[in-house]
Amino acid sequence: MVTWRDAWRWGSSQLRLAGVGAYSREAHSLLELDLDLPSPALMRPGERVEEGVWLSYVQRICRRVRREPLQYIRGEVEFHSLPFHVRRGVLIPRPDTEVLLDEVLRRKRALPPGPILDLGTGTGALAVSMAYEMPDRCIIASDICAGALEVARENARRNGVLDRISLVLGNLFAPLEGRRFAAIVSNPPYVRREDVAELAPEVRDWEPVTALDGGEDGLSHVRAIVAQSADHLVPRGLLALEVGLGQADDVASLCEQYLGHDAEVILDLAGIERVVLCQRGDCQ
Repeated sequence: MVTWRDAWRWGSSQLRLAGVGAYSREAHSLLELDLDLPSPALMRPGERVEEGVWLSYVQRICRRVRREPLQYIRGEVEFHSLPFHVRRGVLIPRPDTEVLLDEVLRRKRALPPGPILDLGTGTGALAVSMAYEMPDRCIIASDICAGALEVARENARRNGVLDRISLVLGNLFAPLEGRRFAAIVSNPPYVRREDVAELAPEVRDWEPVTALDGGEDGLSHVRAIVAQSADHLVPRGLLALEVGLGQADDVASLCEQYLGHDAEVILDLAGIERVVLCQRGDCQ
């Protein structure tokens, strides 16, 4: 006979032994999954857990012990106050990327007319959030992975913006030849290849390496995006990029070189230079 308290304590101990940092909180989170009553281990600790609930919980704990990300197990993550489905094969949206989104939204009234491109959309977190916050704009969401576009489509439908998002399959700008945008927004792969092996096991072993590996110096994808962006932005169109630690100065210089306008660097909540913004010059 397993009580809610027993289940929570067992799950916490298993996660602690596996090296999961927030083991107590995560054990609660996995115990609450699929239940209507929040925090059962706290609200009814002595009650017995139904057998089916217990077996499902054990399975989820075992998945987390293998360091599968909590978001994949739950199948959902919140981004910019909206719910997003996530599964293995797509990068899990992170709070750092909300900084990128917020900076674009702050400038939405100053953007020139035209659609907005989310390059490498993944789950569609940026595209869906922009469509939700800017209902007068058409959003193009592109990705090289068909599976990611399936997830993005599901999230667009779930959040009621599918009619304002066009999904495009292809590598970078290849399927977008001749098209120009009011803004190009991207969270590209930017981890240095030699650093991928040093990432947390939840990231290194579970999230798609193609969404992480930015080449030898982490900037191979960024260079390609910046170099081609002038041909795909309308005059005074905005390029907005998320970048890794220590990359902002190099990316800003690239943007200024190709777009002919001063770049701006934005810090995230941890004080890290996380976002680079640059407008296309009028004469580019």
